[in-house]
Amino acid sequence: MRFIYLLILLVLVVSGCSGGTPEQMPEATTKEVKITTEDQVVLAATLYETISEKAVILLHMLGNNRQSWKELAPLLQKNGYNVLALDLRGHGQSLEKNKQKISYINFAEPDFQDMLKDIKAAKEFLQKQGASEISIVGASIGANLAIIYAAQDKDIQKIVALSPGLNFKGLKPQEPAKKLTIPIFLVAAEDDQYSAMSSRTLEAVIHSDKELKIYPKADHGTRMFNYQPELKEFIVKFLEK
Repeated sequence: MRFIYLLILLVLVVSGCSGGTPEQMPEATTKEVKITTEDQVVLAATLYETISEKAVILLHMLGNNRQSWKELAPLLQKNGYNVLALDLRGHGQSLEKNKQKISYINFAEPDFQDMLKDIKAAKEFLQKQGASEISIVGASIGANLAIIYAAQDKDIQKIVALSPGLNFKGLKPQEPAKKLTIPIFLVAAEDDQYSAMSSRTLEAVIHSDKELKIYPKADHGTRMFNYQPELKEFIVKFLEK
């Protein structure tokens, strides 16, 4: 009997230290949302929700879509961030402007500049959800967009730029980068020579807190996760500093 009593006591102690039953713990959720920009583009996005005022906007590469963040987004959510993975205009399911079909394939440089309006709409959406600390992670053209946008919007807290370029489709981040006052993490690979050179050039003109990581081999943009999977953890650590 004494043994049974001690066993029951041990179970009760362990249960009390567990932090609650599974039913009491908040569950991570995702939902598909639509966001309309100021120039009437309907953007498709996936919102990874959590109970937090911290949020991250994810901007994909040219010709890609929000699914390219399917590994990073849940990790950010697990670490306490609301995450909005966006289909930029003309990509994925963001194919309508003023009820007319659009595609990035037919875009001119002003159309790519208008992608900055996509970020503004995403930021305002997150603010309406209660987010007050918003960062941006962008890849390739998304990295350029992140730098340019953050230089003109003081609401943005941090930037991660994966494989930026000095000029992608007329989006030139070098001059905006000089105006940054927030931390930025630049990442590229030597086997992606243009982005490696561009990242070093940007790092040299940025005066705010900055980190630069150049891998010997990692490819480009979100494809770097395939070669350097630990990069996802580095991004989380940078955002948490």
